[in-house]
Amino acid sequence: MRAPTITICTNGNCAPKSVAGKVLQHLQARITAEPALSHVVCNTIECFGVCHSGPIACIQPGGLYYERLDAALLDRILDEHILQSLPISTHCLLQRTEPTARRRSPRPAR
Repeated sequence: MRAPTITICTNGNCAPKSVAGKVLQHLQARITAEPALSHVVCNTIECFGVCHSGPIACIQPGGLYYERLDAALLDRILDEHILQSLPISTHCLLQRTEPTARRRSPRPAR
């Protein structure tokens, strides 16, 4: 299984950039300070294209998007979703499963 990845939007259209910056700093501090979280990958993205209810975080694998991110919710995401594999449905904005390869139908014989 691949390492969990948390991607946070930092554009500032759906929430002040300062809020996203504080959340990102908090995430990086927790990952650095706690050995149980050392496998977590932290990424940023300019924008997810949702542009409301931000800052937003996407957790992969699984494709869960959490809205209205702050330090307290981020702590819950790390403690419950990442460490215990218990997604937090009350703060889930949406879920997008990762794309899968499409199978081609065999061509009929001529």
